[in-house]
Amino acid sequence: MSKTGKVLTGILTFLPILLFIAFFASIIRMMFHIIPADGSLPKLNPNQFMMDFLPLFMLIVFLSLLTMGLMIFYIIHAVNNKSLIGNERLTWILLFVFVGLIAFPIYWYTKILKDGTTKVTVL
Repeated sequence: MSKTGKVLTGILTFLPILLFIAFFASIIRMMFHIIPADGSLPKLNPNQFMMDFLPLFMLIVFLSLLTMGLMIFYIIHAVNNKSLIGNERLTWILLFVFVGLIAFPIYWYTKILKDGTTKVTVL
């Protein structure tokens, strides 16, 4: 994989983590927008609620599609990776399925970015 491909893959790998943080920040912002500061009962305006909810919904749809695409990419990469031996391939695939947001950056760093192309010079 070229250096540009590695960098682009890295950006796409870390993007779901940032979007996940943005998702929770949007939920917290939405809760503070709905609940009044004085502790009284909230007066919900359905139109305002939907206007607040629409970007959140679009964010979660994009996050889901991106994560699914990354999972497919990384599973295919792990299956075709000749450097994975024994049960390591199966272990990575299971990690992608069950803890993808954590496994994607680790696999990217260890198996894609550091794929043996670094040269060691002995003086």
